[in-house]
Amino acid sequence: MTKKAKILELLKIVAPILPAPIYWEDTNSVLLGGNGPVIKATGALVAEAYVGKTLFELYPEDMAAHIKRHNEEVMRTGNILSQEEMIRDITTGEIKYFTAIKAPLRDDDGNIIGIVGTSVDITAEKEAERLKLENEVQRNLAQEQEKFLKIANQVAHDIRSPLASLLMIVKSCTEIPEKDRVSLREAAVSIGDIANHLLNQYEKSEVGSLPEAEESQPILISAVLLQLLTNKKYQYQELPIKFSYDFGADSQFAFIKIVPSDFKRMISNLINNAVDSFENKQGVVRLRLEASQEWVKIHIEDNGKGMSEDVINKIKKNISITAGKEEGHGIGLTQVRDTLDKSFGEIAIHSKIGEGTQLTLTFPKG
Repeated sequence: MTKKAKILELLKIVAPILPAPIYWEDTNSVLLGGNGPVIKATGALVAEAYVGKTLFELYPEDMAAHIKRHNEEVMRTGNILSQEEMIRDITTGEIKYFTAIKAPLRDDDGNIIGIVGTSVDITAEKEAERLKLENEVQRNLAQEQEKFLKIANQVAHDIRSPLASLLMIVKSCTEIPEKDRVSLREAAVSIGDIANHLLNQYEKSEVGSLPEAEESQPILISAVLLQLLTNKKYQYQELPIKFSYDFGADSQFAFIKIVPSDFKRMISNLINNAVDSFENKQGVVRLRLEASQEWVKIHIEDNGKGMSEDVINKIKKNISITAGKEEGHGIGLTQVRDTLDKSFGEIAIHSKIGEGTQLTLTFPKG
C-alpha cells in the first residue's frame, strides 16, 4: 500500500463511524469519498452518484468555482479554513447552505494531496435570516408608501379642484371656438388621468381591513393587454423604449379563465423585466397574441441583452436567481409560477445573449 493510498484507506475506515459529515477531495477537487451524513446532505441516493466526480459535475459553475477556490486556498496555505458554501441538492434541486471547515490532507511524508472537510447545515438559519430581512424590508416599504400616499393624495386633490373649475369654464365659454374648447377639454382630462394614475399606483386597503380574495373569471385577453401596454407607455415615457403589439384575428376575442389581478401583475412583471434588459438603452417590447380552439398563447418579446443558458436552466428548475440591480423589478418568477399553476398555464423561454428574449405563456382557452 502506497503512502498516499494509506491515508485514504484510513479515512474510509474512520469516516463511517463519525456522526458528522466528512468528505475528502484530491488536489483537482475530485470527490474521493465521504461518509453517510455527507452523502445524504448532497441529496445523493448512493455514494456512486457523488464519489469520483468533480465539483463542476455536481453543482452549477458559480457554486463549484466558489468551493474550489476555497479548497485551493486551504492547500496553498496549509491551514484549516472555513467559509459559507451554497450547494444544490443533486436529487431535488433544493438550495442548501453550509459552514464548511476544511484542512489540508497529507500523506505520510507531509505532502498535501487534497483536502478533508466537514460541513454544518445552516439552511434553517439562513432561511430565518432571509425572512427577518424580508419582513424588515416590507415594513420600511410600507412606511415609505404611507408617506408617499399622503403626498399623492394631496397632489391629486390640488390638481382635481382647478381642473373641475377649468372644465366648467370651458363648458360655459361659448365664444371660444369649438375646436379650441375640445382641445382644452382633452388637455384637462389628460391631466386628470395623470392624477388618477398617481393614486392608482399607490392604492392600499384601509388599515385593519383585508382585501377580498378574487376568484378566477373569464377575461378578454386582448383588452387587458392593451390596457397594460398603455400603462407601460406612460410608466416608461422617459426611456427610449417602443411598445408594440400584434394580435391575430383569431385571438382578438379570446378569453382565458384567471384571477384578473394576478394576470395583470404577472404580465406587468414580465414587461418590466423586458424593459430592464435594455439597461436604459433603446429597445422594443412586443406583445403577440395567438389563439387556437384549445389554447391561447401570449408572447412577450424584447431585443435586450438576453439571458444565459445557466440562468434559463435555473428558472426551469425553480432555482432562485437575483438580477443584481438595486432598483430592478426582477423577473418576479415566484408570482409568475403561482399564477400559472393556479390557471393551468405554462411558460417557455427562448433567449440568446445580445439578441433578446421571448417568453411564451400558454393558457387553456376559457
